[in-house]
Amino acid sequence: MNLDSFEHEMEKKILERGYQYYQDGHIRSLKETEAGLYQAEVEGNARYRIYVELAEDNTILASECDCPYDLGEFCKHEAAVYFALRERKSEVQEQQVIPMPKSRQGPQKEAIKKMLEKASQEALADFLLMLAEGSEELKTRIELAFGDENDQQEVKRCRKLIQSYIDKNSDRHGFIGYDQMWEALKGTELVLEKSRDVLGKGKAVQAVRLALLVIGEAVDMTQYGDDSDGGIGVAVGDGFEVLDEVREELEDLTETERKEIFALIMEEADNRRYRGWIDCQIDLLRRSAGFIVTPAERERMENCLKKLITASQKDSWTSEYLNENILLIQYELHCRFEGEAQATAFLNRHLNYSKFREIAIHQAMGEGDEARIIQLCLEGEEKDKGYSGLLNRWREHRYQSYIRTGQLDNRRSLALEFVEEGSFQHYQDLKSTYSTDEWSDVYPKLIERLAGKKKDHRGIYAQILVEEQEWERLMQYVFANPRSIDSYYKYLMAEYREEVCRIFQHNIEQAAALANTRSHYRGVCATIRTLQKAGGKKEARDVVQSLLLKYPRRPAFRDELNKLKL
Repeated sequence: MNLDSFEHEMEKKILERGYQYYQDGHIRSLKETEAGLYQAEVEGNARYRIYVELAEDNTILASECDCPYDLGEFCKHEAAVYFALRERKSEVQEQQVIPMPKSRQGPQKEAIKKMLEKASQEALADFLLMLAEGSEELKTRIELAFGDENDQQEVKRCRKLIQSYIDKNSDRHGFIGYDQMWEALKGTELVLEKSRDVLGKGKAVQAVRLALLVIGEAVDMTQYGDDSDGGIGVAVGDGFEVLDEVREELEDLTETERKEIFALIMEEADNRRYRGWIDCQIDLLRRSAGFIVTPAERERMENCLKKLITASQKDSWTSEYLNENILLIQYELHCRFEGEAQATAFLNRHLNYSKFREIAIHQAMGEGDEARIIQLCLEGEEKDKGYSGLLNRWREHRYQSYIRTGQLDNRRSLALEFVEEGSFQHYQDLKSTYSTDEWSDVYPKLIERLAGKKKDHRGIYAQILVEEQEWERLMQYVFANPRSIDSYYKYLMAEYREEVCRIFQHNIEQAAALANTRSHYRGVCATIRTLQKAGGKKEARDVVQSLLLKYPRRPAFRDELNKLKL
């Protein structure tokens, strides 16, 4: 399945719901964790995590969501992420950034620097005053950089600077559009720079004030801005990084500074703005817990946590999510103040929560207790069998334990389960456990077993055929699953050019018949470009001419077809 044409291989209902999620802004974050690997969070009945692996040609190599949906191969959350990924990649391709040649950048900057060095202090001051007269924003930045004011005045200046960028990039209704969001956030970037600057000068409390200002203002922007690209999340995350940097200097803080920082973060966490931002509120509480020293502070934290639990009772998912994260904060306090034995007992009492089970597994790894790891995993698999993401997490831990302990039969058995569910990585590992002669007996039975399944999970059957260079079988697979041609044409073109081009043309004509929006038309044209790229330039030209003749009354479609310039 390819990102350019995934609509052809998903259930219509799932596709429609996924597109609605994508349009309505349910995607809370989307980032590339390493080359070709993407991680997203989508808000639904709960917040679900989606992992997608893409090849260079946008083939979807792997995709997984930890939601409980199991009635089909893909869920609406994955569909929403596919739409977002395609849009992002399309934007990257369309952008034509023409940077200034490096040979000119350096000399220009150096020349300006020399001019400024020659100018008198009075001339520079007059020049800056003249610029500031026409820009309230520049005036605020100058005051922020060179002003001699107290901390509270500085916070006011910073708030004013953030607001100036928001105002400049808002429409007449006060809304910040998608294209303006990053520029609107420029003020938060400048204030974070200031917070790090004052931290470097030993003013930890003021650094915390400015970081909390950014976090709060950024969260407020979600109420009147389109954050589809995740800029607000980045600003909030950067604010938390400053809090973490302050926490690293805990030993250098005075008792007064530490108490003030604790009080500031606790006060911010109690703000009404975070009632729709549970993760942010929990992150603030977790940071504040790092500054607790006295019993009174711990009691204040415990009272705050109890208040949160009571307020969340009406929403079962929110209550469950909050309980887990609150318990994690309490566990951290047990580790710091109660000693190892009580902390371990607290951990074992809460293994019904996945994060606690994960901690227990990693502790067992550190102790080399493989039997404990396997026990924890098997219990987790039984408890979470309705949640594929968690289920696979426990199975993978168990699988790695089998490898470490040399339990070959168990390793092979579990690897086979993973393979049948679509894991190519486990196929490669399974193969590596056999000698060449042994594999020649195992492989035919395995491939026939996969061929006989009604559903090819994640395209594992075809991936194996590619790995083993079984081109005839792969061609048969593509005949039976014509939409998969986008992913496998490059392996088949040399021996089956005519068949490949015919399948492409059939897919294009079918998709064109069903298309009724510009987005659909672009999907059709993307497949035509793939056909051309595959080496079917003449066939691509022929199909474009055929479609132009067939659909004279679809101006948007004709416009997209003519853009191909074939």
